[in-house]
Amino acid sequence: MEVLVLTPTFYPRVGGAEESMTQLYSGLVEKGVNVHVFTPKVIANSQLGRDSFMGVNIFRFVSIEYNKYSKFISYNIFGFIFLLYFLLKMKKRVDLIHVQYLFPMGLLGVLFSKILRVPIVFSEHHYGTGSDISSYTENGNLINKICAFIFKKSDITVSTGFTQNEFLEYLSDGSGTSKIKEIKLGAPEKKEKTNVDKLLLRKKYNLSTEFVFVSIGRLVKRKKFEKLIELSKHLKKNCNIDFTILILGEGGERSYLEEQIKEEGQQGNIVLLGSKIGKEKEELLFLSDLFLFTSEFEGSGLVYTEANAFGLPVIAFENEAVNSIYKNNHGGIVVKRDIKLMGDEIEKILSDKGLYEDKIKQGYTLLEEYSWNKYSENYFDLFHLILKKYEK
Repeated sequence: MEVLVLTPTFYPRVGGAEESMTQLYSGLVEKGVNVHVFTPKVIANSQLGRDSFMGVNIFRFVSIEYNKYSKFISYNIFGFIFLLYFLLKMKKRVDLIHVQYLFPMGLLGVLFSKILRVPIVFSEHHYGTGSDISSYTENGNLINKICAFIFKKSDITVSTGFTQNEFLEYLSDGSGTSKIKEIKLGAPEKKEKTNVDKLLLRKKYNLSTEFVFVSIGRLVKRKKFEKLIELSKHLKKNCNIDFTILILGEGGERSYLEEQIKEEGQQGNIVLLGSKIGKEKEELLFLSDLFLFTSEFEGSGLVYTEANAFGLPVIAFENEAVNSIYKNNHGGIVVKRDIKLMGDEIEKILSDKGLYEDKIKQGYTLLEEYSWNKYSENYFDLFHLILKKYEK
């Protein structure tokens, strides 16, 4: 099977959607599928033109990253040119087109599905665009109309969870719900701690406080990392806890967060470490005691189950994604968006070893519901089913 992928973001960019794509396409490659990913060059250190990663063929083209409209225009114009060039050179027939997000590359996908006469499948992670928004109403009427048009041209659109189901049902206007299929994201397997020396790792990263808390995500407004600064201030003033909060991630809010940390006098308790991947990220998770998350919206919440895989109890502000994962606080602790309530839960779990261990065990149990292999298998079966219908 030859699958042509159009996506506005891909490795080496770090994020939940990018991780799910990497796991999906590498999993399909293991099942004998040839995957060709077309994506704009949005990361400075990524390679323009041909590249490969975990058996996936990647072709990056130039783009204009000024705003969502410049992205839409450049992705479709430059994408069309490079994609046409690729198809003329490739001697194998494309069997299916898979597009990540309805906007901004959906129209290009629809066009080539008509040219090549092949089925097209979309996957929706975050309200059509992947932008830093908490509701599809923030897209604006024009973009939602474009998304609705594209959705109706799809054979199937895959949703990652409840919030995206709601968005797709809105686009369908009640007439195309049969085109929506939900496929749960996978999660990392349980990470063994048998050979992990926390004290040695903390010494390596110059961390001397009794407790270390960690949070991970792109530094964008909807993640609300400034709430961790408020939390740090609250813990220092009202709780007898010696702690450091590590924030792993990059994004447009970094300068603002740095200013707030300095202004609130939290330099000794909060450290912005930037994006971390591979061994370094694993070590920082292993040396931590709790995972804290303050995001007001998540498309699927991969970051929560990742923390569970590393044996970290999770304390998070409520949102639709985390509520659907930790039902009745099984596997994690979900609190209302209140700093004092989060502080109370931190104090409670750190002073109760039994509760701490229970949350770790619950998190491991929760992982059994998720699997990257099952995730890629579900797509593999879906692609075959669509191709069989298309042949008829």
